[in-house]
Amino acid sequence: MVIYGEDLTQQEPEKQGWIARFLRNKTMSAPGHSERILKPAPESAFLDLDKSWGAIHFAFTDSNGKEDLPAGFILNGAEIGEIDVGYGPARGFGVRDVFEIHQFLSLKTAGEWVDSINPAALLEADVYPFFDEAFGEDEKNYVSEYLAELKSFVADIHAEGDAMIVYLN
Repeated sequence: MVIYGEDLTQQEPEKQGWIARFLRNKTMSAPGHSERILKPAPESAFLDLDKSWGAIHFAFTDSNGKEDLPAGFILNGAEIGEIDVGYGPARGFGVRDVFEIHQFLSLKTAGEWVDSINPAALLEADVYPFFDEAFGEDEKNYVSEYLAELKSFVADIHAEGDAMIVYLN
């Protein structure tokens, strides 16, 4: 799962993701303004949650499916177009949504969120990537590290007053 975008700067064109291909050499202009070339966002504008996203979503929702916002933001949200970028279209969250997601994430520490996961329920729900693994201390630490990064990342987006894009690939 990637939040906000993907690294567009160091990849060969044939290995770039859909955002990079879309933005490659694109220009934009508004009436009365000069044309400008869109530049890739800095690497700090992206967060990849690796395979932890399923367990993080489960920690927020006790579910393996789409749930209401803000808890369900990893799998739910306003779709951006119809292009499948891995597991369906990307989803966009406006400034107000980001505020609500930030407030929700702030309810607990990363460790508290992970400790709230019922390991038996996680396995029963077939949450990716823990289909047939025990959800022990190593797995909890793995998920907790990414969840801490997610909390910090969303806090930074909120502080900047930015919107957010989420997609799974």
